[in-house]
Amino acid sequence: MSARPTGPNLTAVPPTDLEETRAPEPGLADVRRGRSARRLRAVLVVTALVVVVVAGGLAVVATRSGGGTGGTGSSAGGEGPSSERSRSTASTSTPTTAPTTTAPPVPTSVPGVTVGPLVGGPGPIPVVHRVPTTDPVVFITIDDGAFADEDALKLIGEHRIPVTLFLNQSYFAANADYFRRLQDSGAVLGAHTSTHAELRGRDAAFQHAEICDMVAEFRDRFGRAPTLFRPPYGSYDATTLQQAASCGFTAALHWSAVADSGSIVTADGPLRAGDIVLLHFRPGLVLRLYTVLTQIQAAGLRPASLSDYLDSAPPAPPAAPATGAG
Repeated sequence: MSARPTGPNLTAVPPTDLEETRAPEPGLADVRRGRSARRLRAVLVVTALVVVVVAGGLAVVATRSGGGTGGTGSSAGGEGPSSERSRSTASTSTPTTAPTTTAPPVPTSVPGVTVGPLVGGPGPIPVVHRVPTTDPVVFITIDDGAFADEDALKLIGEHRIPVTLFLNQSYFAANADYFRRLQDSGAVLGAHTSTHAELRGRDAAFQHAEICDMVAEFRDRFGRAPTLFRPPYGSYDATTLQQAASCGFTAALHWSAVADSGSIVTADGPLRAGDIVLLHFRPGLVLRLYTVLTQIQAAGLRPASLSDYLDSAPPAPPAAPATGAG
């Protein structure tokens, strides 16, 4: 019997050098600016061009609901009370060893989903920078939760845009109704720690409190415990992954593209299949979503459910035996 095909080790060759500018926490001035721009956003919501872009880019959602291919879903989060700074994986994680062989991703039992195993990470759960798939899909994630953009909620809900939200406890506690409505619209909710503290290098007790103490309140507010986790600033170590696994998380999510400036920026060339795009809950989110959706469609891709692909990933192959003089 032939060996089971395996997917590429994306954590071994992560996209690096994606940096985000640190912004002040959204305050009263930001909220007022957001409100004053609402009329403009409302006009944009109904423009014919946007409707065409969104409908074309998300046709898969309708086909899947009727038994075809594609996926819906969501979850994400921005970075912390003062925004997120991104770091290279090389500077924030323990190096991992790439497997000696890889093979193309394989079809799964989920219609339209082709994905390889999630390999790598210095701990018991994988760290995912890019999803190992050849399907023409990318994944939209939105972090933090500091700004509740009603127009973004309307866009996501009306067009069933698959997004994943990574939320800090302080923000989801303050805006729980907003995030429940996003969840009802199809968004998948993940966790982003209690206070957005940097985790790498901290002891196990500190990391456990940041990662795990929020789980009970999350379950109470949203009816389920989170299984997807994004470490603040993309900064983690083996202890981070061990503590995340101990309270039920199944994967740690990084990103391969950022879009807070309005356009998608990647570290290593054009947007491509499997990319994970990072946004934040900040004023103007709905406008950035329109731009992101337009770029995704222009690249011949479509947004898809991150959880559909992660949940469908086959088991990682056994580690290759060590070689050399003994």
